Amino acid sequence: MKRAMIISATVVSAALPVMSAAPAATAASVNARPAVEQSGTGVWTSTSSGVGFTGTTTGRPVAGTTRGFVQTRDGSLPGTLHTCEDGSGTLSTWSDKATLTLTLTGDICLEAFPEGNITVLAYYDVASYGGSRIKPGATGRGQVSIVFATDGTATWTVTGDLHSSLRPGLSARSE
Repeated sequence: MKRAMIISATVVSAALPVMSAAPAATAASVNARPAVEQSGTGVWTSTSSGVGFTGTTTGRPVAGTTRGFVQTRDGSLPGTLHTCEDGSGTLSTWSDKATLTLTLTGDICLEAFPEGNITVLAYYDVASYGGSRIKPGATGRGQVSIVFATDGTATWTVTGDLHSSLRPGLSARSE
């Protein structure tokens, strides 16, 4: 009888680590840091067909100078407070080591508060990601939020995925 209890206790204790390892692996993947995690500030200018902006971006995988452009489908910005229109655009960030270009698709809105701010809430797809240590053909998808304030300043955040490979023989480092 004592021997049977010892065997069953060993079987139960051996099974516990296996059962608890699966949730830990799942939790690690859920809490994994995004491959694209950037924020930036700069200035914006309205043109006849949309909004152009430029500034500095920090974060990863590329920190450096940023330039972008967004426009609505019909080419005119929303004219009524708290309305949105379908829009698209590009956002490119480059440094001396790498360049990341994203295509944007989402909503361009004229906000009621703070009154007159224009916001862009969009998804991105990676158009290109290149550098001396990076193989061509990167893909990825994520979210972009841009605020064009009435004082002429612009702020943006980018968060999401980036799937790329390093050239053979190189290790992963921040670009």
